[in-house]
This record gives sequence, C-alpha cells and structure tokens, in this order.
Amino acid sequence: MSKVVREDTGDLTATITVQLERSDYEPKLNTELKKYREKAHMKGFRKGKTPMSVIRKMYGKGVLAEVINDLLQKELFDFIDQEKLSLLGQPLPDEGQPQVDFDLQNLNDYSFAFKVGLSPEFDLQGVDTDNTFEKYAIQVPDSTVEDELQNARKRLGERITTEGPVLMGDLLKLSAVEFDGDTAKEDGVQNEFSVLIDTMREESKEAFLNKNVGDTVKANIFELEEKGDEAYVRKYFLGLEENDDRTVNHTFELTLQEASRIQDAELNEAFYKAYFGEDTEIREEADAREKIRENIAGYYSKQAEALLFRDMQEDLMGKNKPNLPTDFLKRWILASNENANPDDVEKEFDSFAENLRWTLVRNKLVDQFELKVEQDELVDGFKNRVRGYMAQTPGMMDDSFIDQMAMRLMQDQKQVEQLYDEMLTDKLYEALIDVVSITDKEIQMDEFLKIAQEAQAQAQQAGIANVQEEE
Repeated sequence: MSKVVREDTGDLTATITVQLERSDYEPKLNTELKKYREKAHMKGFRKGKTPMSVIRKMYGKGVLAEVINDLLQKELFDFIDQEKLSLLGQPLPDEGQPQVDFDLQNLNDYSFAFKVGLSPEFDLQGVDTDNTFEKYAIQVPDSTVEDELQNARKRLGERITTEGPVLMGDLLKLSAVEFDGDTAKEDGVQNEFSVLIDTMREESKEAFLNKNVGDTVKANIFELEEKGDEAYVRKYFLGLEENDDRTVNHTFELTLQEASRIQDAELNEAFYKAYFGEDTEIREEADAREKIRENIAGYYSKQAEALLFRDMQEDLMGKNKPNLPTDFLKRWILASNENANPDDVEKEFDSFAENLRWTLVRNKLVDQFELKVEQDELVDGFKNRVRGYMAQTPGMMDDSFIDQMAMRLMQDQKQVEQLYDEMLTDKLYEALIDVVSITDKEIQMDEFLKIAQEAQAQAQQAGIANVQEEE
C-alpha cells in the first residue's frame, strides 16, 4: 500500500515523500498492457493475439512510467488536499531524488521525494478604525467650469452664415480660379470648396482674417492648409478626378463666397436638457455651473479612489510582511520558466516577492471579508462592457444583442479572469473603506492631476517590468 510522509525542513518548506509498492501499481500496469495488446496490429499476428512478451518489450517501459506517474500525482495531491496544505508554487522533485530506470524485468517498490513551499500564516494588521487615510477632494476652479460651459454651448450651437468680417473658427466657402501670371488662365481650373480657417497655414489665416464676402485673395492653393498633400488638394480643392493628370499652376484667385460660424447655444431649458439629459431639473445658469463642477469633480473622484486604494495597499504591505520560502521560490521560478536564468531570477526576485506578498495579504483580506463575485455579477459586468463598447452606435443596443455579445466575451477565460479580478478589487476597496478611517483632503485640480499623472507613470513602469519578468 502506498505511503505518503511529510517532513518539515524549514519554517516554510517541507519534503513530501511518496512510497509506491509494487502491489500499488502492478494491477494497473497489467490492465494497460492488455489494452495495448487488444489494439495492437503487428505483422505475423492477428489483432489482439500479439504475445504479451512482445507487448511488454515494445511498450512496457513507457506504460510503466505513465502508470507510476499517474499514481504518483494522485497520491501526492490527494495528500496535499487531505492535509489542507496551502502551497506557494508547485511541488518540485527533491534535489537528491535519484534518476529512476523503469525495468519490467525487475519490478520494485519506488520512493519519490518532493520539495514544497508553504504559504505563511499571519494575522492581518492595520484593518481597523485606528488606521487613517486621506482621500483627495478635488476642487474644480471656476475657469474649468467656464471652459466646459462654453465648449458645451459651442457643441450644441447652431451654424449661421455671416457676411463678414471673417473670424477664427469660421468655415469659409471659396471659389478658386487658376491664374497664369496676372490674369486668369484660359481653360484653367475653376472650383468651389469649403475650408476651416483654423486648418490654414499662418500666412493664409492672416490673408483671410477680417475679409468680407466678395473679397479676393491671391494664394498658392497647394500651400493653403497646414496639412494636405498634392493629391488631397487636387481632389478636394480643385475637384479633379484621380486620372486627371493635367498640369496645374499653383497660383489661384480665391473669392470668399460665404462664411459661417457656430453661434453659441442660448442658456435656456432646451440647452440644459440637451446637455444634462431630458430628466434634468436644472433651469438656471448658476445651477448649471454647479452641476458641471460636480460632474468634473466626480470624474476625477474615480482617480482619487484609485490613489486611495494604492495608499491603503502600500500601508497594509508595510504593516504585513509575511515571510517567504525564498530559496524554494527561486528554484521554482527557474523550473517553471524555461527562459529564466539564475542571474535574472536573482535580479527580479525582490519585485516578484513584493507582488507575492500583496497577493497573500489580498487573499487574506478577501477571506476575512468573505468576498466573492457571483456569476450573475460577472454577466452584468460583461453587459456593461458591451454597452461601453457600443455607446457610439446606440441603434445596436437592444437587449438581445447585448446578451449575445456578453456571452461571447465570457467564452474568453482570460477576459473572465480579468473582469473577476477587477470586480473583486472594487469589492475589496468598498470593504476596506468601511473599516478604516477616511478623511477628505482638499486639493486643487491642477495639483491633483500632476499627482495622478505621476502615479499613472509609475504604474505603467511597473507594468512594463512585470511583462519583462514574465517573458
């Protein structure tokens, strides 16, 4: 009968020895060899009638190794489950384990030793009301509110025509006549087109600013805009077909036929409904400004929550430093990553260990708060993702389409794991802010943005390092 023995070799390491007797594996070996015999097609023998001695000689060694390995894995992991061992990494063959030469002519008892790294036991510190954190409360300046209000008025405004004078932001309708020297070219190109003055080169802007309808400007039409190559100019400004290869002079007389501009929307009920939604109760400019300030602060509040969670994570990592089986983990990394080498492992191990410690702390928190993400929550999460993807095409946003796309996304196990982790992190954040103390720290928006950008750059750098470590 097989026997499994655990021997602790350190605070967080142990050796698990699995002893397999001949009587444990021989019946399975004989059964598997009989299956090979029943299927064997060998010259000189009918199917299923090949002598067992031939089968054992041809397949026996490989079948024995497979039977031993299957039984070994079962005994090892059954023991780990029964003993409720929490491991870091996977079991590794003991360094002193001798090479086994499977011999069907001399069936023996076998002994296999494995090294395991054990997850540390520790009590969480810092998860109480005595632990205080600051959350940024973003103060939105009046100038930002004003800019957003004016931008909204332009977005929701109406385009009107004007006789002039031309101003920045105007859309100009021009008639173009090709010139040859000081006179219009006989049979030259003539066309009408529209161009936004803001896209023109500086010298072209200066030429048209303050002009009125009917005024003319001589200009190199191929240098009218800041961007736009020759093919673009010939097609959109001159109206020439792609196969029209005639030579065109660069000098054109451009006559202003019409100028139009966006007239800012009036601050009235129609504007407030268009901007804030049909159900809005806002009717006054002061209320609109306050709502805009609230919306902008709310947008940045999500980033403030992310920074708060980072601060809580760093604090908990400082207060909880579980020990790790360092030597075992280094060996496990080398064994599980064929591209790793000892120098790289040594160089990156501190970063790996820090991430592992946070995983241990995080798992402890999840268990303490009894957090989990239910299947229906995942489904709703994927539906919300689909709604986000399709926000620009509302015509496709019927329930059946959303359900279908969500189910398709859930077929990707990597996406499922990613969303599960995101939703679990959100739940962990909510659980933590309920048990620690949070105070608001007022901060001006521009100062907050600098802090948020620095944090984002650090996170991106850490992400690059993690990717390189995985590679």
